[in-house]
Amino acid sequence: MTRPLKKGESQLHRNIVEALVRHFAEEGWEILYAACGDYEDPPAQGRHEPDVVAQDQRGVWVIGEAKTGDGDLNTEHSRQQYWDFAHRVMKNGEQTPCPFYTCVPREHEAALRAIFRELNIGSMPNVHILTYA
Repeated sequence: MTRPLKKGESQLHRNIVEALVRHFAEEGWEILYAACGDYEDPPAQGRHEPDVVAQDQRGVWVIGEAKTGDGDLNTEHSRQQYWDFAHRVMKNGEQTPCPFYTCVPREHEAALRAIFRELNIGSMPNVHILTYA
């Protein structure tokens, strides 16, 4: 089922969210929440709600965030999201870092990498960038 776009949500953003869902499913992860389809909207992870939350084979939550590059890459809100999601951990006794994926159109990958370097999260092993064609 196709849910209507939320106020202010673009079709491109929805397409990128759906691409994140497909990627996570291809990895064999269970989609718990997603801002598309028949899924429930993701709960806040810290101060912000991601676009997708999945669970990997170990039971660790995987966080996905979609950005269109249309004025949403380098806002204060987005920078807070990147920081919060990159530092999210599972409170499972081991403080396991949650994998964090940001998906952007290919032409915005370099700009996102630069932002991640500025935030000192670009080299974190749990932080990943996916591109949308």
